[in-house]
Amino acid sequence: MPHPKFGGARERLGSWIGQFGQQCRRWLVGMMGRYMGRRLMQRVMWWTQAKFVMAIVAIVFWDERVLLLEHSYRPRYPWGLPTGWIRYGESLEQAVRREVLEECGLNVGVLQWIDAGFPARRHFECIFWTEVLGSSQSKDSEPSGDGEITSWGWFDGKDGLPDRLLPTQRPLIRRAIVERQRFYQMLGNAQRDGGAIEDR
Repeated sequence: MPHPKFGGARERLGSWIGQFGQQCRRWLVGMMGRYMGRRLMQRVMWWTQAKFVMAIVAIVFWDERVLLLEHSYRPRYPWGLPTGWIRYGESLEQAVRREVLEECGLNVGVLQWIDAGFPARRHFECIFWTEVLGSSQSKDSEPSGDGEITSWGWFDGKDGLPDRLLPTQRPLIRRAIVERQRFYQMLGNAQRDGGAIEDR
């Protein structure tokens, strides 16, 4: 067991080294900005920073049912939630609405944040739950024009999920069900429909 005196000195030394490293980084960035010019500095920052793609995942409810899509490019687990890449200059909300509309022709209400993270290297996901608007609920299941989605449908979120659903999305659906219940409890069990939360 190290002596307390030496342990304290080691902590102080580590703290000093960390502060020195921060000062060096600040000095380096300042010198780059002063002598390299903005455009060249942006290029250096681009090449030295981590790069990744951003995607959205939407858990869309209609009463107690969840919207799932059958994907043509995933033969082992074809069923999954609406997902898609975020386009340059697009907000998260715009990306969710565009993806659900493009893939199913449905409009959704207000988005409720669930989580975000890296499910894979260089792949960052933002996850929301929402509800379909009343005007969209009666639309029939039709494949998307690009052939990516072969069909879609509404499934019981607790007991009626298909066997060939992407395994990583089952816990997301369970969490969304809990978050949705909590949301309506906070509202005093207001009417559960996308139009109701659209106005809030």
